[in-house]
Amino acid sequence: EVISKFSWRGTGISAKVRINNDEYDLVIWQDKHKLLEDYCGSVTEFMKRCRRGAVLHCVGTFSDYKGAKQFVLSDFNTKKDGEAA
Repeated sequence: EVISKFSWRGTGISAKVRINNDEYDLVIWQDKHKLLEDYCGSVTEFMKRCRRGAVLHCVGTFSDYKGAKQFVLSDFNTKKDGEAA
């Protein structure tokens, strides 16, 4: 669940999200922007979909950065329930 607007962050974008009742900074670095374009058509359209409440099925890594919990996007999980990854 996206709980804040996306903002530009250095060479990427980020937003506050809730994952399993914990808050994280979802970070999407510039090298993944092509992935967003393939998924939604553009980075801007991706951000609009999130603002409208789109559910994201993301693959990434959890980390801490300067005391903040982060989830760094690496891909989207486009497999349907029950399909092998």
